[in-house]
Amino acid sequence: MKVVRWVWYGLLFFVIMSVDRITKMLAIMYCQDTVDITSLLSFDLTFNRGISWSMFDADAWMPFVLVSGMVALVTLVLAGYACVRYVNKLSIFGEVMVLAGSCSNIIDRVVYGGVADFIRVHYQNWSYPTFNVADVSIVIGVVCMMWEYYKE
Repeated sequence: MKVVRWVWYGLLFFVIMSVDRITKMLAIMYCQDTVDITSLLSFDLTFNRGISWSMFDADAWMPFVLVSGMVALVTLVLAGYACVRYVNKLSIFGEVMVLAGSCSNIIDRVVYGGVADFIRVHYQNWSYPTFNVADVSIVIGVVCMMWEYYKE
């Protein structure tokens, strides 16, 4: 029996959202203080009110609402683009990964007033910006989208 494509895309979306939501919930429950996993990895909970790498991060209400609105708008545009590609029987694997990560981060913005980031990769005095599972999904999704564009 052939499974309809949208079922696979829906399952991918659901798995990414579930893993991200569960890991964020666990981080909020258990990572109030920094938890060192290895000398290179720790869990350090922060709430990012901006976008990537805390750009446009502000405590003020208006910048947060504007940034959140732009994130939601870009997410809606991408969803429309994914629908067009789906109807044209093109792969939307990357788009689904980006949408799942973005939707989960939007939920954080509404529920927590910022995106829950908790994974920190570091070495001595150097530290990569803290991120979460949704961010990883977004990055992988963008790479997949670029690959699909290159192949077409």
